Amino acid sequence: MNRSISQRLLNFGLTTTAVAILLIAFFTFGPWIETKWFPVYSKFKIVSIERAEESKSKVVFKFTKLRQCEPQGAAWFFGEPGSAFRQLRVEIQNPNPTASRPLGTQLTFPYVIDATVEQVANATFAEIYNRCHPFWLTRSEIFP
Repeated sequence: MNRSISQRLLNFGLTTTAVAILLIAFFTFGPWIETKWFPVYSKFKIVSIERAEESKSKVVFKFTKLRQCEPQGAAWFFGEPGSAFRQLRVEIQNPNPTASRPLGTQLTFPYVIDATVEQVANATFAEIYNRCHPFWLTRSEIFP
């Protein structure tokens, strides 16, 4: 009888440990896997770029929307990912900012980015965040 109880306790402990490890792995590797293999957007390609003001650029991009998810925000940065960088101010000249785009190839409204034309083309990177499911925000690396 004692052996049966100890066997049950051992099984319960091993099962609990396995479930905990699986949950930790899910929430640790899930966002990374989704960013790498299941982005919401393709990489943005510059269609046109021009000087907007003294140190700002007006840019139109082409991209493909791959998944239907709820947008949560975006961030543009000047510098190197994983090194020194700063967030840039970006104004999207969109007359209807709450409209959701359909799946497929798209052109953006003009983005006015607080960086020179050369900086935008050579030294910026960007991410868009979406809510695709309740577990985490999905990050898409969109530029460069």
